[in-house]
Amino acid sequence: MSLPLRIALRYSSARSGFLSFVTLIAGAGLALGTAVLVIVLSVMNGFDRELRERVLGSLPHAIIVAPAGLQDWQRVAALAARDARVAAVAPLTRGAALLAASGRVEAIQLTGVEPAAEARVSIVPDRMISGDFELLEAGAFGVVLGVELAAALGVAEGDVVTLVMPDPRITFAGAFPRQKRLRVVGRFELNTELDESGAYVHLADARRLLRVPGPVEGVRLRVSDLFATEEIVRGLLAQMREPDARGYDWRGSHGNLYAAIGLQKRIMFVLLSLLVAVAAFNVVSMLTMVVRNRRGDIAILRTLGLAPRALVAVFLNQGLLIAVAGIAVGLVIGTLAAQGLPHIVGLLERQLERDLLAEYFVRELPIMVRAGDLALVGLVAFAIALATTWWPARRALVVEPAEELRHE
Repeated sequence: MSLPLRIALRYSSARSGFLSFVTLIAGAGLALGTAVLVIVLSVMNGFDRELRERVLGSLPHAIIVAPAGLQDWQRVAALAARDARVAAVAPLTRGAALLAASGRVEAIQLTGVEPAAEARVSIVPDRMISGDFELLEAGAFGVVLGVELAAALGVAEGDVVTLVMPDPRITFAGAFPRQKRLRVVGRFELNTELDESGAYVHLADARRLLRVPGPVEGVRLRVSDLFATEEIVRGLLAQMREPDARGYDWRGSHGNLYAAIGLQKRIMFVLLSLLVAVAAFNVVSMLTMVVRNRRGDIAILRTLGLAPRALVAVFLNQGLLIAVAGIAVGLVIGTLAAQGLPHIVGLLERQLERDLLAEYFVRELPIMVRAGDLALVGLVAFAIALATTWWPARRALVVEPAEELRHE
């Protein structure tokens, strides 16, 4: 261990009343700033993960549709499968409708799917809390509902609901809404908005209910690279050579949200890094007082032949030791606090009897602590501490040994 570091350790561990208190405050300030930065980044990472895995796991990454329906969707699926970035393809038919039961009416998004194919492109079949997605059979007119939609209608497995279609049936007596009785065969829970409006039926049943001209309305793609969807869709449309076909990707519905989360994460990182910088100035104040308090020691060390560079290293090491201790404690506290934050939010919701996340696309606070973010926070905080401790450490060089010892 070098001499400057040994002296810095001795000064840091010395108990000298007020300076010890200031040192503790300086370290605590860095710990608090670092912890807050870790917590906020963990929440932003959690929202990013939920959007990728849960929301985009249940919604199409990309979709190819045609107004008159896709007459040969298997050919489209085969063309899409040629692209290595396309992980899976499944047919679908979608439309808006109303669902009624027990005197209650709810607006829904009706989706017709092939159960086996849907399991390859969506996480919904894996999130069943009751019933079975495979019970959707052609001609049986079964329906799988989101858990909150089922609760709003007051139905469970085996109950019958009435589907009301938006296009009326024209008769000699006038226009009447088309209705069909469906039997609930299961419920799913994603903790997203789809729980409130999602309803799945078999693809063949959806074709009859929605009066789709072709076999299916379109195909749904699941891709490995979410940011390549536009290129994938454009290439697929060019291969299909169907002028009426249209392609859409997830960025049309959730792209702004994803961009907003990324932008907020970067902005919060910069703003909270300034909080760490403010805390680092406490180290500057502490180190300035230490240099002033140790003027006699500085004079003696200079007289004994300690080089100016080594003298600066003594106080620089002392400031960095305090900074490293504060940053390390902040990383630990921030990680633990982030992990416990969902439980705290849940407790507040129960105490206040309010859904604090009602305006968001999730129903529980998502948290994801990344090792890379912890390393980045630690490096940025250390760099700020190094930059701010350099000036007060160099102040030791202005002490004149002869003048200082003359007054001792």
